[in-house]
Amino acid sequence: HFYDSLLLTEITKDFDNLIDVGSGAGFPGMVLSIFDESKTVTLLEPTTKRCKFLEIVKDELNLSNVTIINDRAENIKNKSFKFATARAVAQINVLLELVIPLLEVNGLFICLKGSNYQEELEKAENAIKELNVEIKNIYHFELPNDLGKRVIVVFEKKKKTNPKYPRPYASIVKKPL
Repeated sequence: HFYDSLLLTEITKDFDNLIDVGSGAGFPGMVLSIFDESKTVTLLEPTTKRCKFLEIVKDELNLSNVTIINDRAENIKNKSFKFATARAVAQINVLLELVIPLLEVNGLFICLKGSNYQEELEKAENAIKELNVEIKNIYHFELPNDLGKRVIVVFEKKKKTNPKYPRPYASIVKKPL
C-alpha cells in the first residue's frame, strides 16, 4: 500500500492542494502528506471510525499539513482542488462524478486502478464526456516481488462542472453516467 501510494510522487510533485477521496486508512493521501510536509492534503472519508484513526496518525506524526473531513464527496461544496486522488473506492464512472466537481478547471484526478482499468474506462465513456474531462495520461507499474500490476489513470478537468453534479450517491450508483 505504501509503495502504491509513493508511485504518485512523480505525478503529483507540483501539487499544492490535494484531496484524497475515500481515504480509508490514509492511502494514498496520508502517505503523500508524510512524504512531503510542504504540501497541503485533505483526507475525505465518510466513515467516522476511519477518520478517528487518521486523526491519531496525524497527531502522532505531528502533521500540520493534513485536514481530515468526515463526510461524503457529494456533500462537499464550495471547495476547489488542483489535484484529487482515489484508490479502492469505486469504479471509474462513479468516481468521476464524485471527484470532478471538487476540482478546479485544469485540475487533475489521479485514479489508482488495477489491471481491469480498461473495462472500467469503457464504462466511463459517457461520464468522461458529460463531465468535460479527458484522459491526460495512463501510467503502468509492475510491483516488486510479483505483487501485481498497477495503473494510474490521470484525468484533466477541461471545463466547469454542471452544477447538477454530483447527484445524490444513491442516484450515482443506481444509474452511473
